[in-house]
Amino acid sequence: MKVLIVMLLMSSYSVADDEGSGSAVEDPEISANPDHMNVGDVLRDFEQTILDSELYSGESSNTSLTTESVEQTANATTKPERPKSRINCLQSNVSRTEDLLVLNGTELQLKVGEENNPNITNRTFPAVCTIVYFFGSWCNFSAKASPYFNALPRYYPRLNFYAIEASNNINVFAQFGVIALPSVLVFHNGRLVSGFNSTEHSLEAYIQFLTSLTSIQPENIEVKLDPSDYEGPIPTVAVVNFNYILLLAYLFLVVCGLVNLSKSSYCRNLLDNLRNAWREVEIQHEHTD
Repeated sequence: MKVLIVMLLMSSYSVADDEGSGSAVEDPEISANPDHMNVGDVLRDFEQTILDSELYSGESSNTSLTTESVEQTANATTKPERPKSRINCLQSNVSRTEDLLVLNGTELQLKVGEENNPNITNRTFPAVCTIVYFFGSWCNFSAKASPYFNALPRYYPRLNFYAIEASNNINVFAQFGVIALPSVLVFHNGRLVSGFNSTEHSLEAYIQFLTSLTSIQPENIEVKLDPSDYEGPIPTVAVVNFNYILLLAYLFLVVCGLVNLSKSSYCRNLLDNLRNAWREVEIQHEHTD
C-alpha cells in the first residue's frame, strides 16, 4: 500500500512540475505571486502528513505494549501464587494429655468414626485430620521408624496421632489396604485420603510429607530426636515372640504334604520295592537255616 502511494506521488510530482513550468511561461502574474502554492507543494505536504501520522501511531502502539508488559511483570512480581494444600485440616485447640495413642482395631475404628462429619463431602473443607501409624512389634523396620513417629506430635500438637499393631488387628490392616510395615496413612473427616510412600523413614521426611499435604507449618523447634522418643509409646525394639499359630500352620502343611505323597505313584512303587526286598531277605535267611 505504501509503495503504491509513493508511486502515485512521484507521478504527481512530474505532472505538477510540467504544469508549473508551463503556467510560469503563459501567466507571469501567477509566478510573480509569492503566496501562491503549486500542486507539487500540496502533494509534498500531504505525503509528509501521512508519514508523520504513521510514525505517531507506531510509537503510541509500542508505548502501549511496553506499558502492558510492565504492568503484567509488576503483577506477577507483587502477586505470587500461593501453593494450595491437598487437604484442609481443622486444628484442635484442646490440649491433650497424651500426644500419641496406641489403639487396637476396635478403638481405631471408633476414633475415626467419631471424627466423621456427614455435612463435609470434600477434602477442601476444614475437618479433623488424623495420622495413623501401622507397625509390627516383631518388625525391625518398624522398630527403626518408630522413634521418628513418636516425635511427630511434638511438631504438630494440634493434629491427632494414632498407632496400631499388626499382630491382633489383621482385619483392620486388610480394611485399609496395608500390606507393608511400617505404613503411615492420613485420614480427613474419617476418610482415608493419602499415605506416606517414601522408602526413607526419617523425621525430616515425615515433616516434609505432612507440611506439603496439609500446609501446616511445624513448630519452630530444632528437628531432632529426644531420648524420650526411644522410650515410646511405640516400641523401638523388635520383640520376637514364639508364635504357636505359626507352628501349627507348619505342622498342618507337613501332614498334608505327607498324605499327598503317600497317594502318589512314586510312593507306591517305592513301597512295593521295599516289600519285595524284605521278602527276598527273608527267603535267603530261611535257606541258610
